[in-house]
Amino acid sequence: MLTKGIAIIDDELDLVNLYKEALEMNGYKVCTFTDPTDALDKLQNKIGNYALVISDYRMPAMNGNDLCTKLINLNPKLKIIIISAFQDIEYDKSKFIWLNKPILISQLLKTVKENLTE
Repeated sequence: MLTKGIAIIDDELDLVNLYKEALEMNGYKVCTFTDPTDALDKLQNKIGNYALVISDYRMPAMNGNDLCTKLINLNPKLKIIIISAFQDIEYDKSKFIWLNKPILISQLLKTVKENLTE
């Protein structure tokens, strides 16, 4: 059983709520944020409590790549899934899992399960 949580960061509240509900229905502990700056501020002191971060790529103030790079520097064991409608973005494939929008909930759940092994 996963003892650490999942953080979801996306500026679209409807998507945050959809992802959270789907993950909680499958037994995961989930914390959500709609502001990447707020997420970084709150997560950096408790990053060890999280096993996975799911982040949108395009958000105001800070994109998902920059945010997740900062988070993974705080906890190199952290798994990162970045979700975006953009397909031609450069990102570090050794650090991040990339999923393209629109994403099926079944695909999100499968990707989460495959990447959360303690």
